[in-house]
Amino acid sequence: YNLLGGAQKSYHANPGARFSGTSRVAYIPDNEDGRNLLKRLKYAWRRGLSFTIGTSLTTGASNVITWSSIHHKTSMSGGVHGFPDPSYFANSKEELDGLSVPAAVDLSPDGTLLTKKRSEESDDSSQIPTSSPVAVPSPPVATTAAAATTAAATTTPAATTTPAATTTPA
Repeated sequence: YNLLGGAQKSYHANPGARFSGTSRVAYIPDNEDGRNLLKRLKYAWRRGLSFTIGTSLTTGASNVITWSSIHHKTSMSGGVHGFPDPSYFANSKEELDGLSVPAAVDLSPDGTLLTKKRSEESDDSSQIPTSSPVAVPSPPVATTAAAATTAAATTTPAATTTPAATTTPA
């Protein structure tokens, strides 16, 4: 993630106070669970749920970009913020569910909501869809790229301006 600095908005703790830009790297396994999590993280990113402005738990610095309530793995080699972590997907699901982020089955690969939620479709196998689901367009905003890196591959999702900061291409 590449995040530009700026001035805090009215909904931040210190409106008008300046904050510096930063970048963050997160890792997701390149498997089915990882790809499903990536869809949900893209949705959360587009809605400004991934970062906020506050006090860093790591450095104690105030008025800085910090991770929000969605945990990310920032190391591929163990430790609290790394893999392996057998509960990571379950914990992530719980955090994203708590933020009302739709299930992966209801999201396109770029994290946009499908027009008809697959989770609400009938289990009646006689109903054959006549067309593919179509992604609901996001409202018009400045679009840039933010990198969400997986352990085995890199995926670059489209991102929008977040309430916390503006993004730049990775």
